[in-house]
Amino acid sequence: MLPQKVRSLFEKFGERPKKPQEFDEARNLIIEQGLDIDFYNQQRFLTQSDVAKALEFLKVNKDSAFYDFFLRDFDSPKGKGEELEAITAIITDDYWEDEYPGISKRYLRISSIEGEGSYFYDKETDAVYDVNWGEEADMIRGKKEPWFDSFYDFLEWYYGDIA
Repeated sequence: MLPQKVRSLFEKFGERPKKPQEFDEARNLIIEQGLDIDFYNQQRFLTQSDVAKALEFLKVNKDSAFYDFFLRDFDSPKGKGEELEAITAIITDDYWEDEYPGISKRYLRISSIEGEGSYFYDKETDAVYDVNWGEEADMIRGKKEPWFDSFYDFLEWYYGDIA
């Protein structure tokens, strides 16, 4: 279940296509309108079914707001704070694995590594952490408090100012 404001965003901006043919229809519309399709091309081959398989592989709880959001998210606008990564970046992220082997078994980085830190999603507790550089070990050891106790609460904050 997603916050109402997030569900409204999907109604306004559209969900991730369910069938490959829907991508072609969306691509043609983008071209007709003369819009930049770089982002579209990066996301092109992931249908909701593809994302569901990836989220299941990552062992994300199917009943979580995280699962529901990224299953449907295709091109939602930026909210407060750091821009959220596209699901393709989350699926393939291994940036911290050398320094913290196995980090992705529990935590998924959901924002860019550019800047002073990143947002991390805890698959076991559904919590979201705002982790500055050098605080990764504290998060892993349980010494850092979650920023939000649930991804749902995070989404309410992240999109709180969007009507």
